[in-house]
Amino acid sequence: MKKKVILYCRVSSDEQAENTSLDFQEDSLRRYCARNEYEVVAVYREDYSAKHYDLKRPEMRRMYDFCKSNKAQVDKILFLRWDRYSRNVGFAFEYQRKFSNLGIEINAIESPIDFGGTEWPMLLSVYCGAAHTEDNKISKRTKDGIRATLKAGRFPQKAPIGYLNNRVSPSETHLIKDPEYAPIVEEVFRELAKGIDSVEVLRIKYSPLLLRRKGKHNDGRGIVKDTTNHPISKGAFYRMLRNRIYCGEIVVPAYKDEPEQIVQGEHEPIIDKATFNTVQDVIDGRTRCKPKLRKTDKPELFLRRYLVCPYCGYGITGAFSTGNGGKYAYYNCCHCKKVKIRAEKANDAFAEYVGTLKPTPEARELYRLIVNDLSQQGKDARKAECDNLQTQLNAIETKIANADDKYLEGALNIEQYQRICDKCKKDKMQIEDRIAMLRNPQNAQLEPKMKYAYSLIDNLLGYIKNAPVDVRCHLIGSIFPEKIEFDGSAYRTKKLNEVVELIFQNYRELEKEEQGVNCFTSRSVPRAGVEPAQPSLAKGFSYIRCRSFSVCLDYVLTVSIRT
Repeated sequence: MKKKVILYCRVSSDEQAENTSLDFQEDSLRRYCARNEYEVVAVYREDYSAKHYDLKRPEMRRMYDFCKSNKAQVDKILFLRWDRYSRNVGFAFEYQRKFSNLGIEINAIESPIDFGGTEWPMLLSVYCGAAHTEDNKISKRTKDGIRATLKAGRFPQKAPIGYLNNRVSPSETHLIKDPEYAPIVEEVFRELAKGIDSVEVLRIKYSPLLLRRKGKHNDGRGIVKDTTNHPISKGAFYRMLRNRIYCGEIVVPAYKDEPEQIVQGEHEPIIDKATFNTVQDVIDGRTRCKPKLRKTDKPELFLRRYLVCPYCGYGITGAFSTGNGGKYAYYNCCHCKKVKIRAEKANDAFAEYVGTLKPTPEARELYRLIVNDLSQQGKDARKAECDNLQTQLNAIETKIANADDKYLEGALNIEQYQRICDKCKKDKMQIEDRIAMLRNPQNAQLEPKMKYAYSLIDNLLGYIKNAPVDVRCHLIGSIFPEKIEFDGSAYRTKKLNEVVELIFQNYRELEKEEQGVNCFTSRSVPRAGVEPAQPSLAKGFSYIRCRSFSVCLDYVLTVSIRT
């Protein structure tokens, strides 16, 4: 009577399956059965790794269930080699025991084991243990290779949403921006950084737009699901917001005695680091200055955020009253109820008040010379620092070249060489970032900005009367750091912006050599007409010079950029 056998064929990757390895195994097994006059009752073809257990090897699970239901109809289970059966010693003994309890023998046609003898446990351990050891070696080499690639700033794994894997060689890929999803990912980060909408609100809004890539997914139980056009899941959305890939950095996880590292990636970031850090603060609830949601400023009541009551000191609000067939805007104090002023009158009076803030031509020219002088000093300091940093950068390049030579000569082992290169690359990246920042200052092209800012200052009256309400509010916030009092006839404020005070002060007061009205008058400033003003800048106006260039220019840039 012919013995009834089941044939089991397995490969560990789709590539092997496409190269007909499964067909080769089945053909070899069928020829073996023909020579030994075995009857083949079933064939199971697996495309999963042999190191996994039954839940991730569905054909093995089906084969066991079939044998359990039809144990009288199966005598043997045959496979080509023992590593096709299992590359895990524990799994090999477990399923050998299960099939043996059913009265079914498992065996390989190459290197068969006599399970009737006493040495079979040792032989099974040797055959499957050798494959197990090889798996461990491959796993270690793979982990080491992935870690080295991550340290070099490249991401060898599947690209996160917003990026694509661009293969530049059979063994090397680079991340490139996905033209379809990268703009959506950037918008998600920027919206969350505002701190207005919660993560869940944005997930519901954007997850239908962040679809999974086309493909199929096997859930491990033999059920293949089409993942095409499936929205990103909740967990994947949160992982996306935590992923430093999007700000140009790569996380190298801790391994053995090496701590976790963060390196600069070679790929192009989708968002800047400041936005990424702000998003992390929003997710963790660490934001301190969330934007306040308030009603839109009415053009008729644009002053209500800046006015205080002259009687009680509380803020003045505004509202519309209906009467005589129309609506009229009023500013009023809801605390003491002593102030109720027609908004049109208050707005006109405020525009006239701001219109009186004009610098004299002499003060404006002198301030321009001071700012230019400080700007030139800043340029010289930046250039000197850039030269110093470039010298350091050249020294680091020399260290790297020396390390390369020593490594090739055998004077350094791989650990020493890698440690030197990692430190030098980190220092090099920091110095390059510093040089780039110094060579691209925000205060470039100073003269056009100064010209535009002074044009705006000379026409404050027109801007307060005719500009859009948001521009008016920006101007008022730049000029008046504290609240403004209005009693119905005159405006008063305790303090102007200190740079505005310097621009608007009376130029003749700067000529006083003895005690003057202004606390920042310097006796070292010569009288006009005695000698040119610019050579005395280093000694005169010490009050201005003691402040950094960025502070002196703050008002000019704020006014010109915001409007």
